[in-house]
Amino acid sequence: MTHCGFHRQRRRSDLLFPGIPGRGQTQVLTQVLAVIEEKARRNTKLVLEESAAQKILPREAAMRLALKRLEQAMTFKRWSIY
Repeated sequence: MTHCGFHRQRRRSDLLFPGIPGRGQTQVLTQVLAVIEEKARRNTKLVLEESAAQKILPREAAMRLALKRLEQAMTFKRWSIY
């Protein structure tokens, strides 16, 4: 009995995005990674600009940005009770 090696040959993209079917997966993965890259670039720019403007460490600027976004998200739907 020979083993086809299917499970051993799974690509990293299969593990990261299991819901994406195999056909056309490369194109979808490329698009997903492009979106992630753009968001990371934009967030980094925001953090560094805020850090320079407020004269604080980038970590502190990132925490403030995250808390601001969290507070905004908590105003929607079920979080509005808090």
